[in-house]
Amino acid sequence: MNSFLLYFFIALFWGIGIVSIPLLKWYKGHFGCTFQEIMYTLVSPMEGADAGFMLDALWFSRWFILLFIAVFTGLYYLISQNFVSGAFILVLGIILFLIELRRADIIMGISEYFRMRLSRTNIYDKYYVKPENIKAQGKKKNLIYIYLESMESTYASKEMGGFQRENYIPNLTGLAKDNTSFSEDDGLGGFHTVPGSQWTMSAIFSTQTGVPYSFPLKYVRKDQKDIAKGITSLGDILHDNGYIQEFLCGSKAEFGGRANFFRQHGDFKIFDYETAVQNGYIQKGYKVWWGFEDNILYKCAKDELTKLSSEEKPFNFTMLTVDTHHVGGYVCSECGHEHKDKLANVLECADRQLKSFIDWCYAQDFMKDTVIVITGDHPRMDTFLVGDVDYYDRTVYNCIIGSDKEINKEKTKNREFLHMDMFPTILSALGFDIKDDRLGLGTDLYSGKKTLCEEKGFKYMRDESFKYSDYYVENFS
Repeated sequence: MNSFLLYFFIALFWGIGIVSIPLLKWYKGHFGCTFQEIMYTLVSPMEGADAGFMLDALWFSRWFILLFIAVFTGLYYLISQNFVSGAFILVLGIILFLIELRRADIIMGISEYFRMRLSRTNIYDKYYVKPENIKAQGKKKNLIYIYLESMESTYASKEMGGFQRENYIPNLTGLAKDNTSFSEDDGLGGFHTVPGSQWTMSAIFSTQTGVPYSFPLKYVRKDQKDIAKGITSLGDILHDNGYIQEFLCGSKAEFGGRANFFRQHGDFKIFDYETAVQNGYIQKGYKVWWGFEDNILYKCAKDELTKLSSEEKPFNFTMLTVDTHHVGGYVCSECGHEHKDKLANVLECADRQLKSFIDWCYAQDFMKDTVIVITGDHPRMDTFLVGDVDYYDRTVYNCIIGSDKEINKEKTKNREFLHMDMFPTILSALGFDIKDDRLGLGTDLYSGKKTLCEEKGFKYMRDESFKYSDYYVENFS
């Protein structure tokens, strides 16, 4: 091996080995994505993504970058002066690299991803229920579906069923108590998360279709025009029943394929960052966080709902908040500073803004014919406020307001359910008849019937959601 290649590989293996020491620590505490999510994100549209976390990661690693420069300089001197063998130094670098690679595997689940994707499941062959001829019963109710970014029930106090000393989401807790909210225990709780529903696009997909986001990577390319063309979603069903539909978010809707999904499944109007600029809500060039903050988002929502409610058709207005996104959340002009933890202040602010928006909805004429569904999208990806909580216990918040469906409060508690169960449950809340109470892999929670998670167990649902399925590819892709 010539000297150039020798020093190149020494720099490569030692550099990765040294710098990955703090990077993996930062990643575990601040980003927390699985390898599955990383792969899907890399091949999906990434327009509008906030890249500030990359600078944060580099700053976190700055001393180790300098350490690597110093180490490499020293090694170069030792090798060039024949004090030590270059081959020996290279072997040590490879060993360091392999140690850090193993750490990365443990933290990110790299080998598990490949092991599971090489396995086969027949869960869809056995249990998938295709939505067919789903019709509304009686007068069609409007739907307002609010996805709250990274909203876990763990943000509530321990007294209320969360894991905090203080309740950072008192209004959400109150809404859940006064309306219908399903829980995994006797307190405030929610649904568990399995692979294929752990990031925003996959969480939206799972709640809208009743199956996890589990496509082979070739079906989620950046240039992919058809997204899940074989599947029937909530938007498809409502569109077939005469609903006008809109999706609102405070970032670029193309990120992760969200815009394409909603356009292709229900002919949604898309209102995103670019629309806000065009309509004068923000100035051209204005950008904070992922686009614009939630206090502007709610202004847009009120105006769009006022327009939608003036139409003679029922509407489905779906929106996604962003201020509580990792890393650490965004402190807007309405946030207080009562708590030392920034995220706690962001959560209380998000909680107040959501309640104010719900109060506004109650004051509108359309509310008498409207169901509001509030859910988180997925558990947060950093570990702020939840570092000591097992991922299984970090359930996703849910609340249904304004439905005519009645259910014994006791049947809403101690349930084992997933994102996928929200699909038939939302349709049921709107008054749609769900034959045998199941759609997709989901179960109508109002029915009281056991979910697949309750029948088969969480581990089974977690593992099977991860695996490859010929049925899934042939029927949904």
